Amino acid sequence: MRYGLLIGLLLAVIPSFSQSIEEALRNQFPNPSKVEFIKYYKGKMDDVNQVVLLLAHDGKICKGLMKYVKSETIFSLEGMIWGQRFQLTELDEAKNVTGILKGTIKTNTVEAQWHNFDRRIEHQLVLTETRSFEDPPTPCGEDKWYNLYIGKSSGVNVELILQKIGERELTGIAYLNGQGYELEGELDAEDKIQVYFKKYLGTNFAQLSGNFKNRNFFRATLIDEDGLSRNLTFKLKEQLRVGCVEYADFSTSFDFIYPKSKNDFLNDWLRKTINEWAQNCRHYAKRQREQTPESRGTQHASGWCQLDVYSNDLISGFLFFSSNWEPHKRGVSFNFDPKADRFLTFDDLFKPHFNQNQFIKNIVPVVFKNHPLYGDELFRNWIENEATFPHFILRRDGINFSTDFDPIFGRQNVTIPIEELKPYLNEHPVFRKINN
Repeated sequence: MRYGLLIGLLLAVIPSFSQSIEEALRNQFPNPSKVEFIKYYKGKMDDVNQVVLLLAHDGKICKGLMKYVKSETIFSLEGMIWGQRFQLTELDEAKNVTGILKGTIKTNTVEAQWHNFDRRIEHQLVLTETRSFEDPPTPCGEDKWYNLYIGKSSGVNVELILQKIGERELTGIAYLNGQGYELEGELDAEDKIQVYFKKYLGTNFAQLSGNFKNRNFFRATLIDEDGLSRNLTFKLKEQLRVGCVEYADFSTSFDFIYPKSKNDFLNDWLRKTINEWAQNCRHYAKRQREQTPESRGTQHASGWCQLDVYSNDLISGFLFFSSNWEPHKRGVSFNFDPKADRFLTFDDLFKPHFNQNQFIKNIVPVVFKNHPLYGDELFRNWIENEATFPHFILRRDGINFSTDFDPIFGRQNVTIPIEELKPYLNEHPVFRKINN
């Protein structure tokens, strides 16, 4: 669905695109001369998909348009404004109700929630006033980041790879005195940071909180599971640029956020891998010919890149791919040598006699006995007898082995220290440099 509903042949004869839309929109009112304002807003849906909004109001009725920038898919809007609050019905070309948009207008900003017609699907919109329908929002990766920090206190050294991949969402990894912990947390509207250090079994080990207004230098308090509190000072070591691929149309949306390193070879591989995934998503979107209220916004895919190590000698991590039209999530682990411009393979790191699956199966009953789900017979049978651990990631605290994504139990992983793996490892220089 594109321009047919309100614009029609008007676009072919009026040179200014925005003026043609304004005139067409005015003519939808009973008395066009009584329209009090026409305003444009640009921003993102769920902090990713680029959206432009046009609203017109005659003091009683509000009409407008909402456009997904990348696909140029346009919906008409009709409803009411009461003071700062509004509620608009989203309509397709056949005047079917496909969604509801409700929220507030504050000075030059709009904050709103979008629901599909039966309220099963919800998205958040944050937009700022702009000058025209053609003025695009900022790229979806512009306000995301991958930051590397070094933190120190008396007897404590912390390395953070902190990733902002959503409007408030923070993820990443921390190495506390050499031990790795996955990070989950958020950055609030007042730039207060709260991040949990998680053990590989998913339980919280510590909480980091502080003021994050200064991204280059910040102080925070770390409280561990025993209640021990430490004050740390963090300095920014490096900030990586961020790439982002996004698209949304009538029924389908997808997005992928990833870091851009200083290494062109790795950047080309990331870009190629992600673009192939995005192209498959586009092909799927094109096959979704049915455009009904029931299909509106129902198909979604997303992905992101997790970094585990980022140094001059090693860049390692994991690519996550997820969609609700495929039965399983997918993942790709990578271990890259930036000096040699090549990926480190299984044969580079492990001796020929190392049987990865058998090794993991032997340690699973020991490592996973404290897992929160280990008492569940189904989980225990899966992790001990069915699960395989094909992925491996070099980390500062060892080698992390992980399963594929299981629809019930997710992705399980375990990190084995290098010392315990020495009998199975080749004499590769990366093992000497990994903690430098």
